[in-house]
Amino acid sequence: MHRTAAPPVEPEVILAFEPFGLGDAVCALPTLRLLKERFGDAELHFVTGPLGAALAEGLPFIDVVERCPAAFGEMRSFLKCHRGRPRTLAVLLNDGWWPNVTALRLGAAWHCGYLYRPRRDARYHPDRLSSATWDREVRIDVPSQTHLVWRAAKAAQPALGELNEADLRRPVPELADASFLESVELPRAWCEASTAERVLLHPGAGSSLKRWPARKWHDLASLLVDEGRVVCIDGSADERAEAEAILEGIPPARAFNFCGLVGIGAIGALAASCALAVSTDSGVAHVASAVGCPVAVLMGATSAETSGPFWGRAEVVADQALPVPARLDRVDGEAAAAARENMARVRVGAVLEAVGRLKHA
Repeated sequence: MHRTAAPPVEPEVILAFEPFGLGDAVCALPTLRLLKERFGDAELHFVTGPLGAALAEGLPFIDVVERCPAAFGEMRSFLKCHRGRPRTLAVLLNDGWWPNVTALRLGAAWHCGYLYRPRRDARYHPDRLSSATWDREVRIDVPSQTHLVWRAAKAAQPALGELNEADLRRPVPELADASFLESVELPRAWCEASTAERVLLHPGAGSSLKRWPARKWHDLASLLVDEGRVVCIDGSADERAEAEAILEGIPPARAFNFCGLVGIGAIGALAASCALAVSTDSGVAHVASAVGCPVAVLMGATSAETSGPFWGRAEVVADQALPVPARLDRVDGEAAAAARENMARVRVGAVLEAVGRLKHA
């Protein structure tokens, strides 16, 4: 049962912890925006991982972006910086061990969110966590099939009060700031193509269980180019060779490898400059959705209910004949095999049909 009330005194500093992947960071942005709107005079710090930090740098509703401690040495430095600051509100937007330990040692005046208090007789379970507010602990009851955006919002609900879905559904156009792309030198043929021609492809994913076979990406890219589209593949520098293999044999004037070229902070601007995107269940899919780029998301290892596209026009392409794991970080061999088989069953034709629906919506 939730208890919703404002802190008795307006906080001066808000430390919002979300240390996990890019997708988690994107899904936390609506909550961060609401915290800044609710506590406008407070200095909002987003304490996150390296990908989240790259994404959030420069967003106008976040005052300071900090790396979440991931080792005891880093934690000591973090605590030295923040401990003792009066009127600090710590908000734990996810259930990670490091932010929990950091928040407990911080001694903030108030805290809320997914606080886990270790006990010898209690086994860690992410869906049985409590939220310690300013005067007492209250249970946060979040079903396992709750979307990532709502999970983050419910963590901050004791501070925010009643949540309005319309507020969470507002896109995040700040991620599409074209200035983020100014330092990137893109090929002339890509720049000369119209927005209506451009398609962003993202084969990468944080887990190998969420990847689609490279040969199917190649077939999809070939068919899109045959339709008159211009495609690009984005990803990290480590994924450049994989992208080259996918694009092999496709006219180079119509297919571009941007892996390692476009940084995390510019992905939103790149997606906003495209007619649509096709992606695995990944942070890039959430970024495209958040900036209003129509996106087709290929899913077989995860549930659209918990991590599917949340904003704008989107299509989920899935053939989940086998059960989907509840959490990808805790799968056994059988569940992993099922996730991979589900992804392999997704047909290229089904993805093209989804692209067609997005095009004519």
